[in-house]
Order: sequence, then C-alpha cells, then structure tokens
Amino acid sequence: MRIVYVLLGVLFLWPSEGNAQEARVSKKEARMIERGLKRKEKKNSKFRELNEFGIDIYATNVIQAIRRHLGTAKIEGNKVIVMRDRIGSFTDGEPPYALWDVDGNLIGKTPPPGLDLLSIRKVTVYRTVYDIQTNYGLAGGQGVIKINTTLTMPDPVSTEN
Repeated sequence: MRIVYVLLGVLFLWPSEGNAQEARVSKKEARMIERGLKRKEKKNSKFRELNEFGIDIYATNVIQAIRRHLGTAKIEGNKVIVMRDRIGSFTDGEPPYALWDVDGNLIGKTPPPGLDLLSIRKVTVYRTVYDIQTNYGLAGGQGVIKINTTLTMPDPVSTEN
C-alpha cells in the first residue's frame, strides 16, 4: 500500500514542478515584456479621446479634431498642407494649402469657423489627382479636406411602419 501512495505522490507532484520551472521568466524577458506593454499603451493612448467617427470632440479647433484623418499632412497655423510634392504648382502666390469642403460648400483654404465638432460624421482627405480633378477641378489642386456633418448624412432606414 505504501508503494501506491508513493506512486500517486510522484504522479501528482512531478508534473506541477515541471510546469513551475517552465513558467519562470528571466529578468531580461520580464523587462522586454514590460517595455512591449508600455509601447502598446503609449500607442493606444495617442488617440484615446475619439468618438465613434474618429473625431476628437475635446479639441480646441477643427484641425486638431480631425488630426487622425489628416495622416502625414503638415499644419501651419490654421492651414493644412496635404500634398507636399506639389509645392511648385500653385499660382496664387500662397503655399499649397488644402481646400475645405463642408457639406458640399467650398469654404476656402482656412478651416470652417464655428463648426460644431459633435456634428462631424465623416472626414475624407483627397490626395490623388484623379479624385481632385473629377470633383473639384483646378481649385482643389493642392488637396481637399471634405467634411460631412449630421445635416447631410442620411438617416438610418427605419423598419417601423
């Protein structure tokens, strides 16, 4: 009977010791894991205050609110340079600032004043020549930032009769 107890003890204790040794992590590995978690947290915290449309509703101006949609665009004061490769193609003597389009109305090269950040539903940045020429012609030759608000977005189809 003693042999049975010894065998049962060996069977139940031996695998747990092996798992405990496998679960150990060296200090170097622990530091690497910690660094990776910090990087991931930092990356996620960059745009953490965005609503479901990707708009920062706590921003102080429209450009900062839609910053995530602008990508690599350069911001100079209250104007945006979307296409940096077209610096020599402007004719009005100004740097190549993007054109703003809010609900189909061309605003100009400055962001729309007084736009409610909670009403923004979609932001599209046109960079390619094809998109710009077919929709805006030469006026949008430096890029176009198109914003759709709740005024122009269609309401969801209701199933109630």
